[in-house]
Amino acid sequence: MKIKRLLFCLLVASLAALLGFAQDTPSNSKSKSNVRTITGCLSQGDSANEFQLTASDGSTWEVRSD
Repeated sequence: MKIKRLLFCLLVASLAALLGFAQDTPSNSKSKSNVRTITGCLSQGDSANEFQLTASDGSTWEVRSD
């Protein structure tokens, strides 16, 4: 009887571990990166170290220099 209980506990622990690994997979295929390459028009922003980049597709990005 103890062997059946031990096997049942091992099965439950294995299933819990598998469910934990399944939760770690990203649900969104797009990921954000710290570095991007964008082509467009760069213009002066509101302050000396701020710029606005208007990309070829019409999207706009605020860029700041440190």
